Amino acid sequence: MSSANRPKRDEKLKMEILNLPTCAVLRVTPPQGGHEQINSELDLREPVELGNFSLIGDRNYVHDTRKMAYLIEPPQDQRLDWDLNEAFDDRIPKNHSLSEKLDNLLRWICDNVEKFRAPCDGENSKLSGLHTDFVSYRGLLTTIMCSVYEQKENWILGVTLYKGSRYLCQYSTLEQIEREKNKSGWFERVAAWGYKFEQYMTASRPGGRPTPQEPINEKEEFCSVVRTRLGQRHSLVYGAEVDGVDDRLVAKYPEYKHSTRRYVEFKTSRFVETSRQRKNMARFKMVKWWAQCYLIGIPRVICGYRTDDGIVEQVKSYRLSELHDEGREFWSPLRMFHFLDKFLDFIKTNVTVDDPKEVVIFEFVPEQQIINCMTLPKDHADYNRYVILPEWYLVKLGEHLD
Repeated sequence: MSSANRPKRDEKLKMEILNLPTCAVLRVTPPQGGHEQINSELDLREPVELGNFSLIGDRNYVHDTRKMAYLIEPPQDQRLDWDLNEAFDDRIPKNHSLSEKLDNLLRWICDNVEKFRAPCDGENSKLSGLHTDFVSYRGLLTTIMCSVYEQKENWILGVTLYKGSRYLCQYSTLEQIEREKNKSGWFERVAAWGYKFEQYMTASRPGGRPTPQEPINEKEEFCSVVRTRLGQRHSLVYGAEVDGVDDRLVAKYPEYKHSTRRYVEFKTSRFVETSRQRKNMARFKMVKWWAQCYLIGIPRVICGYRTDDGIVEQVKSYRLSELHDEGREFWSPLRMFHFLDKFLDFIKTNVTVDDPKEVVIFEFVPEQQIINCMTLPKDHADYNRYVILPEWYLVKLGEHLD
């Protein structure tokens, strides 16, 4: 589509926000020439793992660790020739257009309500709530944090306030839906390479052998659920997909047995050959790697460097401090957390009606560096697409709450 025929951003925005009137606007960055004071003491408390769950088969929720994968690192001096195309045609691809909202995390909450009991609830009485300000997935928080450096990708999320907790849910934007629909075979293959690299790097049991020759089910995953606090004002509970666990760390440090420090994150990247490529990787990729891992307390990322044909020849491990060193001239963790703190304040200010059927929409407009806030009417034609809390959750959780 030529630029002359492409819809203007304002026209697309009206489609995206369902023709709703904007009730509030948040600036992501200060206006040109403006200054914003940043709290240098702001930080994220070390996440505490509350539990975990697995998704098996056709993304069926099970309350166990059966999809936990165990890190098997290759010897440092071994020359690698890992073909990420192995069993590509027999894989079970993940449907990225499927909207699960928060459903699997909500199932875990229903199975673990007692973990949310506070002293004020007493020992045997019903709970007054989950005693956390926000419930979400880690991926959405990563997206929000990185918005201060985002110039192209817009995003849209909904928030519902229920029993004192605000549930945050990300939706696919019109651009993302269109991109997924028109995705080429090349992009599908590159996405599959990431899953296959995880298969080369892990086994299904400690000390086992990787089985990259087997077709992979991309729909399956292992998730951790953590609780933390940002600064003094915001408590959060969120779920996060976990790629692998380093059981050698647990053997060395027994206190890591129930800590997210035992986890590792896997990434793949094309070989970096020029200074420009190195800078782009530090600026655009490593910022997201760092945010993803820091939010859940994962101490390192293992990257498989591949050729254009999908052959991994080198594996490199990065501690989070090394990722920060690589990207120091392009991004600041403090600035990202400052914006996350500011946005969570913005949500609290604008989502005040405690009603499980109420949905408030927020959309980030990168060209203008603003976030628009709108309330979704319950009689809107697309209401069911955006409603966050299903009836079964309200019934099941309601059995435990006052």
